[in-house]
Amino acid sequence: MVTKGIRFSPRPNRAHEINWTDWGPEPLQRAEREGKLVLLAISGVWCHWCHVMDEQTYSDPQVIALINERFVPVRVDTDMRPDINARYNMGGWPTTCILNPAGEVLAGGTYIPPEQCRRWLEAVERIYREDRDKVEARLAELSEEYDEEQELRAEFPPLTWELYQDVLQQVLESYDSIYGGFGKEPKFPMIDALQLLLTEHERSGAKRPLEICLHSLGAMATGGMYDEVEGGFFRYSTTRDWTIPHFEKMLEDNALLLGVLARAYQITADDDCARVAGNVVRYLTATLYLPEVKCWAGSQDADEEYYALPLAERRQRPAPFVDKRVYVDWNAHLARALLLSGRVFGENSWQEMGLATLKELWERCYRENYGMAHYFWHGGEPGLYGGLADATAMGQACNQAYQETAEPVWLERAQALARYVIAWLPARSGGFYDYRPDPAAPGALARPRRDLIQNAAAALWLLELSALTDEQKYAETAKRALQSFVSEHGNWGIMASEFARAIAVALTPWRVLNITGDPATVARPLWEAARQSLADNLVLRAGEAEMDAQAFLCLDDRCLAPVQEPAALAQLLEETRQGELR
Repeated sequence: MVTKGIRFSPRPNRAHEINWTDWGPEPLQRAEREGKLVLLAISGVWCHWCHVMDEQTYSDPQVIALINERFVPVRVDTDMRPDINARYNMGGWPTTCILNPAGEVLAGGTYIPPEQCRRWLEAVERIYREDRDKVEARLAELSEEYDEEQELRAEFPPLTWELYQDVLQQVLESYDSIYGGFGKEPKFPMIDALQLLLTEHERSGAKRPLEICLHSLGAMATGGMYDEVEGGFFRYSTTRDWTIPHFEKMLEDNALLLGVLARAYQITADDDCARVAGNVVRYLTATLYLPEVKCWAGSQDADEEYYALPLAERRQRPAPFVDKRVYVDWNAHLARALLLSGRVFGENSWQEMGLATLKELWERCYRENYGMAHYFWHGGEPGLYGGLADATAMGQACNQAYQETAEPVWLERAQALARYVIAWLPARSGGFYDYRPDPAAPGALARPRRDLIQNAAAALWLLELSALTDEQKYAETAKRALQSFVSEHGNWGIMASEFARAIAVALTPWRVLNITGDPATVARPLWEAARQSLADNLVLRAGEAEMDAQAFLCLDDRCLAPVQEPAALAQLLEETRQGELR
């Protein structure tokens, strides 16, 4: 059977002859009943090596027969089920993983050629059959160790600037001064690291972090990772110098890079940032926009032959496949980036698209007590409710929408999502689980998981929401989530960049700007001036609409004298950003 939502390689293959089933309790129960192991295959519609696995390994007659006869085969799309991917990914895609009937990992890898795969499957199955008691005993020990890690903590270490500087220093040391970016090959955009560098520049005024960020953005935009013909970024580079990319294009990457480009332009007014940002939006609008639902498709397949062609020749060939599933977190990231970049670059239509996407996501995918769904198709029901990443991305976008429009409904929606996360996702050991540990929740998993990157993003959202609402519970919860990861953040290297950025926000006093008067009329010039100065630790709040147009800036526990003129407000915000009035 072909599992729901899964596409096999677009080239000839026999992978569909394997009796794949969807993830769920049924295949695990069947494995227990029939005395078999589970073969879990995690793939992506955009994934080149997943296609190769279909065409070679899963098209080998002996592999097909072996899997069908001696395993329960389960196939999962990584974008549709990020929860499964987070728990079972073996270091990339495709992931090939063997589980016992309880869902515990016995062995796994990524791409495995046909002959090697046959030997491997037979060996793991034989060892498990002959020494099942010993294997199960060891798995039980590991499960007990996991349960101990989830115990309630009585104390949490403090957040310090030393923690922030430790991660920042790792980012600076990982910088490739020759080619830009971080580390060697393969090279990913490392968007969180770029955001951290911008935060450090805004915080301290240091030039080197900004220079590293701009060099890295420029190297990506002038190398093979950027599509000069149709616009948009490919997923990553296989080479240190950015010349040979992996050719899939992901909505998430382009959305987040658009936000970085807008933020960098706001600081520097660099024309290259504006040009590349415009081409990213051009690509997204032309290829991934789904006007019937006012949202955006998830990805476009890799096809190196197609992308090597000039525009005229590309138009004579079918474009690579576009996955038209709408992923809530990625769409929310893009909506937020469109709101920010639309303001920064003066493109009102971008902001309109961002707001339309947010409204559609909320109307289709929000459920009280279940948060946000993770995905939907046009004409289909939303699926996989309750994820931290979806609630966080949507909450961040709602925060942004409120500060761009002054419409209270966006703040109300952000708070509704915060109530869900705080009520249903708290982990006993601190922070938040990635999914709701509740069997009644649609698509729920039996064993929840804590993730540093997701918790850092949630903390950034809740810290900002606290400043917008004066609700201290949000800030306290955010700081506790960060504290719960202090002892383990060192294991993440520069992947802890979002964690470090959240610490900086948590330790820096907020600047809260209250603007009175009607935001659509008399107070509009003040709102426009304020929006051009948005940065970490600055939030905009709407005051009484019936009052005269004035802006009141509050720092810590004191408020400065009100200003009425946009130019005076812009100057005040610049002075306080640099700390002159602190």
